[in-house]
Amino acid sequence: MNEAYATLVRTLSALSVSAWGIADTRRLSPLCGEYPSALSIMLAYEPPSRPDDEETFFHILEDVRSRMSQITAYVSRFLDRRDISHAVVPQGGQDQKTLKACFSHKSAAVLAGLGWIGKNCLFVTPEFGPRVSLATILIGRRLPPGTPITKSLCGTCAACVEACPGRFITGLPWRPGTPRENLLDAHRCNNFREGFWPLLGRKSECGRCLLVCPQGR
Repeated sequence: MNEAYATLVRTLSALSVSAWGIADTRRLSPLCGEYPSALSIMLAYEPPSRPDDEETFFHILEDVRSRMSQITAYVSRFLDRRDISHAVVPQGGQDQKTLKACFSHKSAAVLAGLGWIGKNCLFVTPEFGPRVSLATILIGRRLPPGTPITKSLCGTCAACVEACPGRFITGLPWRPGTPRENLLDAHRCNNFREGFWPLLGRKSECGRCLLVCPQGR
């Protein structure tokens, strides 16, 4: 596996990814039993400068999701060629009642040492703030893991709290194991965004808490 891992490192370095890391899945979902490692891939993007330019923001996110799908497909083919068992974790797929997916890309990225969870409940990095997209590929081999992030670096900043149009963000700092509801009222946030269907024909991306974050500026 050492040679395959070295080739994987070179492959990821050659791709247009902003960062990547390996998480030890023993601290993740029980679904990961046959996959001891998780490859976390991150793509940064530049959002619109105006918070009211939601249409541009929507298309930026669509583009970055498409790029990420191409990257994960490429890495999947790389692993297939080397007969390394793996599973690409789907994007989205939230349960409509809980608004949670069966696997957390953010948790994998935190364990890989790429960043932390912000007060807005988004994944935040020192280099790009929360303006990133994440993907995860579960791998059936044990790879050298990164050092997990165990503390929020948001400090006393409350920019996202103040920017939230519905005051859905509590302002409490994250730490490992913090329940989502302690940070964000996800259902009220979702209902607010769903309210834009008559105007947009889809749920609003909003993104105000993301746009104002000073991390990575």
